[in-house]
Order: sequence, then structure tokens, then C-alpha cells
Amino acid sequence: MVIEYPYDVDLDKIAKSGQCFRLRRNGMYYQYGPYVVMQLGPKKLWVEDCVESVFTQTADYAYIESLMQSRGGYLERCALAGHGLLILNQPLFETVISFIISQNNNIKRIEGIIDKLCGGPDRPFPLRDELLNLNINDWENLGVGYRASYLYKAVRICDNVFLSNLKTCEATSKQLGLLQTIPGVGPKVANCIALFALKAYSAFPEDVWIKRIVNTEFNGYFDLSWCRDFAGIVQQYMFYYGRII
Repeated sequence: MVIEYPYDVDLDKIAKSGQCFRLRRNGMYYQYGPYVVMQLGPKKLWVEDCVESVFTQTADYAYIESLMQSRGGYLERCALAGHGLLILNQPLFETVISFIISQNNNIKRIEGIIDKLCGGPDRPFPLRDELLNLNINDWENLGVGYRASYLYKAVRICDNVFLSNLKTCEATSKQLGLLQTIPGVGPKVANCIALFALKAYSAFPEDVWIKRIVNTEFNGYFDLSWCRDFAGIVQQYMFYYGRII
């Protein structure tokens, strides 16, 4: 199906922004696992119906970019470089597992582990019932290292009731607190999951890239007061620009 946006979108930037480990370029189109995604124009994507919700948006990116540009300096450069970025709405269970794997890891290695878990880059992400069959040794054989026990326990905790409770939390702070009851999920991973799977746009993941940017460009302190409701979107522009320069 065709999705039209009121602002520009750029699949290449979205795929390179570190938020999703399964969106890859494949010749003239992109794949989100087994599902085809195509750029039809500056404001138009074609996606398979089953992943429509992943690419549906509620935030006003044109407004956010204009605010970033109005602040000048580094944030203006981030907005210009990241023009076309979107935050995807990824499946919650998949995002929990993927970002536990991502701890202290680089993107290429994360993608490789997730590909092995799925049975290939063009295969769907396993259902929870399938992952319940994996023991700790199975996880270790995927190359996840010390994360094996975390993943084994996380699969068992993240049943439908737990995931539903996450989705219905009234405040991002409550979502973050509940997420951090999952073994292997600390503040950074919790903020990633909330931002990329729960539309918690106020979540602000702080990884080594963001900490370095805050230290070098903002003297160790980044004021969130002007962007509190969409801090995570601003973070994505900062992360993307920080990786490409």
C-alpha cells in the first residue's frame, strides 16, 4: 500500500539511523525482514500491508526540524543532515529482544546475530513461542555472549500480559520503569525500546555516540526543556549526524 506523508521521508537515512536492525537496502528497494518497502517519491512510500503500522507516523517532523534549525549551530546542522528521518513503530517483542542483543555491540554484529536468529535477513522475526524453545546454550551459539541468560529470561517475562501492560502505561516514566524489570534492560535500552516501539517520543536514549556529542558540542549538558515531548526524535537527528560526519 502507498503511504503519503506531509513532509519528506528518506528510507536510506532511516535505515542508517541505528533504530532498526532489519531495514536493509536490496537493489532498487528496501526490505524490512521479508517485507518490501519502496521509496516512490520525496513524501511517498510503498509498503506491504502487514507492515503499514511500522511506517505510520503521528509526529510533525517538519515542525521539529524547524525548531532545531531555529536554535542554530549543531542542532541546525543535525536537522539539515537528517532531513527525511522518521521514527519507526516497530513490533514491541522484536524490539525488546533486538535491543538486549544491541548492548555494547556494533551495528554490523547486531545485524548478523539477528539474521542468524531469524534464519536469514529476509525471514520474519521469530514468534515468542518459537524463542521459548531456545535454552541458554542455544542463545550462546548465536554469538550473543553474556547476553544469553538475559535473553532466555526476557523471552519468558515478555508474555502478552506483560507487553499489554507496557502499551497501556499512562506515562513514559512508568514504561521505562517496567521495561527495566526485564533482565538485561537498563536505562539506555529501555529508552530505545520505548522510543522505537511504544511511540514514547520523550524518551532520550544516551549511548556512547550521544554522550560524546553532548560532551563535545554542548559542554556536557543537553537542555531538553525545549523539546521535552519529542526529545527522542531530536536524539535520532543527533545520532544520525554524529555517525555520518
